[in-house]
Amino acid sequence: MAEVAKWIPAEVAQGVYNNLDYIKRSADDAMAKAAIPDFKQSLDSTAQTMDAVREEILPFHRIRQNERRCILIERIKK
Repeated sequence: MAEVAKWIPAEVAQGVYNNLDYIKRSADDAMAKAAIPDFKQSLDSTAQTMDAVREEILPFHRIRQNERRCILIERIKK
């Protein structure tokens, strides 16, 4: 048994060495995910804010359009 045991650490080290590319890719992916924030929540929040602003502004925009139409109609009548 002792004869087999002395080779286990070397084989483990060789296995790690043989799979360094996979280990590096996994580490790179994990670091990238940790470093780059998920903007989806921020984008969703921004879209909701823009929709709310649009809903607030749209009635005023329609009033202004109606005012312009009335002014144009009055000018045409003259």
